Amino acid sequence: MVTPPPDEADHDPTEGTDPWPSESGVDLAQLIHTEHQGLIRPIDQLQELAQELPQIEPSLLKERLTESVRFLRHDLLHHAAAEEEVIYPAVDRVLRSTGGATRSMMMDHSRIAEMTGELERLLEGPVSEDLRISAQRLLFGLEALISNHLNKEEAIYLPQLGRLGANGQADLLAHLQGHGSGGPEVEG
Repeated sequence: MVTPPPDEADHDPTEGTDPWPSESGVDLAQLIHTEHQGLIRPIDQLQELAQELPQIEPSLLKERLTESVRFLRHDLLHHAAAEEEVIYPAVDRVLRSTGGATRSMMMDHSRIAEMTGELERLLEGPVSEDLRISAQRLLFGLEALISNHLNKEEAIYLPQLGRLGANGQADLLAHLQGHGSGGPEVEG
């Protein structure tokens, strides 16, 4: 129990300073931010595909949708799993929470997985106008949900990682490196 309980101001960054400097020598927030930056272009491509979808030839449509599902399933959802297993519990510890602080983020991950499954199931049928409409809806929705999700992490959660202290940051970094499913890599 934190006394007094944190309020909104406890989560606001201090302008012009970093109130919780990294004690480990590794800027975990920057590592994760860099990984998020690597996801931006493929996420933008979801919206681009959704816009182009009505004009794409049937022979190319399934290939393009398959590429999108591959990105979502193998890159984005692996990234989400690493966050749920490693990052979010660390942020919860910092905030002295029991899971409520990151539960909404995990719900985003679940919805992304559901929508990815819906998109994947569309690939089982023939290219039709219904497939195009459904795929377009899903791609627009995925792009919006994922972009908003990453923005929330960047603004709310990553700034909290500096509060972990040297041992907490070292433990988190070791877990991220050992996760093996899309966690950030540290260059030596």
